[in-house]
Amino acid sequence: MIVGLLACGCAGTTRVRADERMAHGGYQDAAALYAQLLAERPADRELRLLRDRAQARAIEQLTDEARRVRESLKPWADALARALALRREYRGEAERLREPLDGEVRAFADELRGRVAGLAARSPLRAAGLRHAHDALLAQPELKPLAAELDRTVAGGGQKACGRVRAVAAKSQPHLIVLVGRYCKRFGIEPPETPAPPELRGPLAIDSDLSGVDAAGLSWLRGQLDGWFGGTVWHSPNVKRAAVARLRGSIAVQFSTARTTVDAPWTEQVAYSATESYQESYSDTEMRSEMVTSYESYTYSCGTSTCTGSRPVSHTEMRSYPVTRYRTATRTVTRYRPEPRLFQFEADRVTGDYDARLRVRVELADNEPPVNVRVDHAIKHAGLHHDVTFAPAGIAPSRPNLPTPTEWLHEQAEELRQSFQAALDERWRTRFCAAEDFSPEEAARCANGRGKPPAGALEALRGTFGDDAELLTAAP
Repeated sequence: MIVGLLACGCAGTTRVRADERMAHGGYQDAAALYAQLLAERPADRELRLLRDRAQARAIEQLTDEARRVRESLKPWADALARALALRREYRGEAERLREPLDGEVRAFADELRGRVAGLAARSPLRAAGLRHAHDALLAQPELKPLAAELDRTVAGGGQKACGRVRAVAAKSQPHLIVLVGRYCKRFGIEPPETPAPPELRGPLAIDSDLSGVDAAGLSWLRGQLDGWFGGTVWHSPNVKRAAVARLRGSIAVQFSTARTTVDAPWTEQVAYSATESYQESYSDTEMRSEMVTSYESYTYSCGTSTCTGSRPVSHTEMRSYPVTRYRTATRTVTRYRPEPRLFQFEADRVTGDYDARLRVRVELADNEPPVNVRVDHAIKHAGLHHDVTFAPAGIAPSRPNLPTPTEWLHEQAEELRQSFQAALDERWRTRFCAAEDFSPEEAARCANGRGKPPAGALEALRGTFGDDAELLTAAP
């Protein structure tokens, strides 16, 4: 019975909350609460009606919100996406609002279709950006046909734009041809085979003289260096002329072991006896005065005879009652205090001395100053080797786990890679992006490197790519 009353109380509270949310426009919350109640009482027709009404008003609320923010595509799309998601989640009464919501979706589709088509005719990369800015809404089942239509529109605009820029790029402009190929590839059009620009190089011829590295490690590092160069803007697989890299330096790792005494502080809880006062209870009695009533007989005249009656007589008596009293007493107790301790044990301290001196000199062309990259790094790592266990001090068997010579080589190679690629990127920018004025070919050569081209180069590229120039050169 108590459980039933509690259940009724919880249900009553939920119903009150649902009604309050409904009255204050919180239709999604109200719908969820009514659905929770309906799950407990599926035969309740009133709850079903309230839930359906709340669901319908939630969708209607989001549809109205979408209408209010039509001036801005992104909030409009967000409101429609939430409304469509709710409609799929809900059932029943919400379906009667299909037409108002579908009408709003059609209005959004017409607006987006017009904007994308307008951009695709002159700036298909921007058109693609506008289309993909609404991926969340266009992924809804109701809008997948529109998504496919917009993709075709962007692709058609891209094909036309690709044809226009290809006609502009002359054979004497190899860098512009490369950039045009990047542009066309954004629309699924593979660029034709074209001669590589003269500044690019093919394989990397590596001359190495590195001490402290075995044959396997040196072979690995040479392979890494060749792969790093292949990932730079200076490389083309279609060029036979090689760049030259001269790898010099040393990798050194030395380990030493020394016996040492390790001090491990810890704290012991030490017992001691102490006297404490406390309140001890004991039994006692106390006398209390009480009013006691008894009855006495008396006679009185009742006509020709004498009658007997009874009347109460009160008097005070002292009576004894048990009571509990308290008095101060002492007792001996055991307490604990922390005391510092020192645990000492013998262990081997293993120290690794790590040193790296790496130099790479990249010769790109006879008349081009070499690119020099260096890594200088020296560090010590140390660790203990022992099998001692002492839990109070947190001591457990330990191994030094120092980096191996191979791990040290790989770690320094990663630092060398970052410096190597950054130096080659910077050389391209310094060599080809420092001018104030650019021809289209010079601007394309600058843009084919990494990083955003300067304003002068972008302005020169707008003559070929229009408003797509900035998006094209910002692509990774």
